[in-house]
Amino acid sequence: MKAGKAPSPHGLVPAMAFLADLGDIGRLISAFDWGATSVGPIESWPGYLRTTVSTILRSPVPIVTLWNADGIMIYNEAYSGFAAARHPRLIGSRVREGWPEVADFNDNVMKTVLSGGTLSYREQAFTLFRRGRAEPVWLDLDYSPVLDEQNRPAGVIAIVIEVTEKILAQRRLHAERKQFGQMFEQSPSFMSLKYGPDHRTEIANPAYYRLMGTRDILGRPVSEAFPEIAGQGFIALLDRAYATGETQYATTAPLLVQRTAGQALEERFIDFVYQPIRDDNGQIIGIFAQGNDVTDRVRAERLAQDNDANFQAVTQIMPNHLWTAGPDGAVDWVNDRATAYFGIGDLKNDGERWLETVHPDDRASSGLAYQTAIRSGTPYETEFRARRHDGAYRWFLARAIPVRDADGAIVRWVGTNTDIHERKLAEDANTRDRDRFWQLSQDLLVVCDFEGVITAVNPAVTRILGWEEDDFVGHNILTFIHPDDLERSRAQLGRLLEGQPMLGFENRFRAMSGGYRVIAWAGVPEAGRIHSVGRDMTEERAARRDRERSWTLSPVIKVIATAEGQVLAVNRPGPSCSAGPTRTRSVGTSTTSWPRRGSSKGSAAWSSSATGRP
Repeated sequence: MKAGKAPSPHGLVPAMAFLADLGDIGRLISAFDWGATSVGPIESWPGYLRTTVSTILRSPVPIVTLWNADGIMIYNEAYSGFAAARHPRLIGSRVREGWPEVADFNDNVMKTVLSGGTLSYREQAFTLFRRGRAEPVWLDLDYSPVLDEQNRPAGVIAIVIEVTEKILAQRRLHAERKQFGQMFEQSPSFMSLKYGPDHRTEIANPAYYRLMGTRDILGRPVSEAFPEIAGQGFIALLDRAYATGETQYATTAPLLVQRTAGQALEERFIDFVYQPIRDDNGQIIGIFAQGNDVTDRVRAERLAQDNDANFQAVTQIMPNHLWTAGPDGAVDWVNDRATAYFGIGDLKNDGERWLETVHPDDRASSGLAYQTAIRSGTPYETEFRARRHDGAYRWFLARAIPVRDADGAIVRWVGTNTDIHERKLAEDANTRDRDRFWQLSQDLLVVCDFEGVITAVNPAVTRILGWEEDDFVGHNILTFIHPDDLERSRAQLGRLLEGQPMLGFENRFRAMSGGYRVIAWAGVPEAGRIHSVGRDMTEERAARRDRERSWTLSPVIKVIATAEGQVLAVNRPGPSCSAGPTRTRSVGTSTTSWPRRGSSKGSAAWSSSATGRP
């Protein structure tokens, strides 16, 4: 500390007072030997440099400033997290030396922005060595000049937003979609998509052709492609699903189909589901058909009715757990595969032991589903975790159907347990990814109904507006909007209700502090809800207004001209000896033709400005 300068209450000399209460990064900056750099000691820093540094240090957004031609780096706490292991040695370093792996990129940034330009990149890919090893990184970058008191670029301010996780998530989604396409092609279940009221087949997988035969079906109505199925009930179910929007399904439905041209009809049995498909407006446009050829299973069941011994022999070769139960639901037989899995010698007629193998969290729901099926005589289907003989739990899909006698009375139940553990793990992983994005997003994520009542909002509402999530949920979104923006906002809500997506719509939202923040919205209506994402544009809009006000109200003539002196823009009428040209007439002229006052020295000055020299 130099003699004659009393410290501030924060222990800093007055010249460093602007760094007070700014945490570790403020202390690092105040302790750094800036005299060894081109920016010089802090005591000599000009006001614009101090103001800029003080401003970025208070921002939660990663920001770095690059000063003078060599790009001396000064950054905030958020940027230190981005820099990782390179912090704190990046403080006061030249940007070319601090990030050598992207030196050419930063050279172009310094050249462009110190010439008065701006740069913006979205999802720009780099390979950085932040932690001593190469890692792919994707960034959103915005570069702007910092002007000195003479409005000349003195440095560069860079906003650095890392979007690596978003890009990786998108790539994972792309891979999952590709995998789904492969699953569609490779699935043992038959699948097809049918569009329009006449159910034209647009796509079908190989299993569908194996069931129905290899004939020309794409683009043709079902009734035309498969005339032999008329009157068998399938087209009626398709019509019902398309008309009502209700899922239609059947189990062990008999199907007579000519699988080979010129041959007799073959009888097959299928389990299937007809699921209506809706567009973004909720209108039904087609049907997704999915099912399984269960002919072999049905024939096995029929064989079992005639000879129980033969039935058991067949069921032992099935890959699933197979079991039968009496009319009251008490299990009276399981196949060897089930016995091997549970490690229990005799599960017959012992409901308590069966229940003990089910995960405690699943017992109530699976038990209720089973008892409901037994009482109603309807097919049983549920998912639960079952304990293996070694204590590990795996997910299973349990299904059972009643077998009836000639009078329709249930004589037994036949059930299967299918291992779906890997599928459930994948579903849980997808759910966690969506929840993580909801929690970590820096933008507002809002879900509301078509009346505008908010049903969900992510934690960013606290960071941006100061409200807690409970302050938002259950309230109409219009109650938070600035009165002057209500009419436009209602109109936008109406367009969303008509099914039109929202993009780039801005309004002002009331913060908990009583002020308002400018939010830019994008949103879509889906399934009775409006899903929206909002970005806080308050500072950006304020900065733009300040730039426009400075340009318009400045008493100094400001001219933008080409290197040859052609005027591109001027903030007030050009100079003249009398009335002078108007602002409009000035644009397109040359500064060398404008009248000068005084000596030829003034003419030289105009020429210098026109060529970009100070």
